[in-house]
Amino acid sequence: MTVPRSGKSRVLLLGAGAVGREAAALAGGLSAVAHLTVADRDAQAAAAAAAGAGPRATPILLDVEDDVALATLLEDHDVVLNCVGPYFRYAQRVFDAALDTGTDYLDVNDDWQPTLSLLNSDAAWRAAGRTAIVGIGTSPGVANLAAVAAARAVGTPERIVTGWTMPDRLEREGTAASEHWLYQSSGRIRLFADGAFCDEPPLAERMLNYPGIGRRAGLTVGHPEAITLPREFPSLKDCVNVMVLPGSLAAALRYYAGLVDEGRLDAEGAAGKMAQEYAPGSYPTDLPDGPGYPPVFAIAEAEGGSRFAAARPRLPASGAGLAAAAPLIAGLVLLLSGHAAGPGVLAPERAFEPDAFFATLGLVTGVETALEVVTG
Repeated sequence: MTVPRSGKSRVLLLGAGAVGREAAALAGGLSAVAHLTVADRDAQAAAAAAAGAGPRATPILLDVEDDVALATLLEDHDVVLNCVGPYFRYAQRVFDAALDTGTDYLDVNDDWQPTLSLLNSDAAWRAAGRTAIVGIGTSPGVANLAAVAAARAVGTPERIVTGWTMPDRLEREGTAASEHWLYQSSGRIRLFADGAFCDEPPLAERMLNYPGIGRRAGLTVGHPEAITLPREFPSLKDCVNVMVLPGSLAAALRYYAGLVDEGRLDAEGAAGKMAQEYAPGSYPTDLPDGPGYPPVFAIAEAEGGSRFAAARPRLPASGAGLAAAAPLIAGLVLLLSGHAAGPGVLAPERAFEPDAFFATLGLVTGVETALEVVTG
């Protein structure tokens, strides 16, 4: 691809799982990347991801919990792409090491707790003259920038809802993503209501109205969008992230999240059991299925809900790994070409302009990627 660059950089990619493999393949094709190191605690996974990234990529065995080895590796790189989840367990460790070594940082962090902690280090990153972009995946990431477009369409937004949908199926192998899902669907989550941040139980129903599609219920889930977007739009009174699920899947999630709340399982154990035991339609539900919603979307409302707009990215059909990796690499392109805000610790909506981001995302994926905004 041809994208303006300000120079070549040495890039370290941590994690060779579903997202890391796709990110490595995309990063390996960037002319601005002089060398790509793919690190994972599984040597075979690292080697496979590096092989898929091309001749400028090298695999290395690394456990991110080895602080000395991590710091040594970071010192030899200009930018780190952190694809090691779940982020409530690993984000802070890699983030702190990157600050210590002066390495720019990007991740697809989808947990709100570490997001808060990382944002609190903004002054230290600005003083160091380095940039950390937190949560530049699908949701958060694409969802945040869609929210900016929807909010601008209504002028002075009072409510923003970001959301995503899931099909009625689950992967059979436990992953960091499924552990994150159960972790953020149990306990209490941070959201923005009545003009203030508050902690509430997740999986509460929120009625949505997407212009041109119709009404459907979403379930609240812990996510970074609800804590970063209010910082960007001081007019907001409410901000929440929801998931739109088939009724049976929603019922199953409530059951397994309840096991976590009762202390009978931890999030990892509940995610594994749910993945192994769930079958479509196997759990009775009182949550009616409604019209089909976009895979990722944002809805903004103003003037007490009398004006509203919704935005959805026209993303290429792909698996979850590529869906998260492509925005991460678009963020890397913009950072390396000098088109990201900084220095400091930045959420996606602070780091990038939506038009530039979605145009770059189209270049990264090789297909036209547009953002559709509709009003009602």
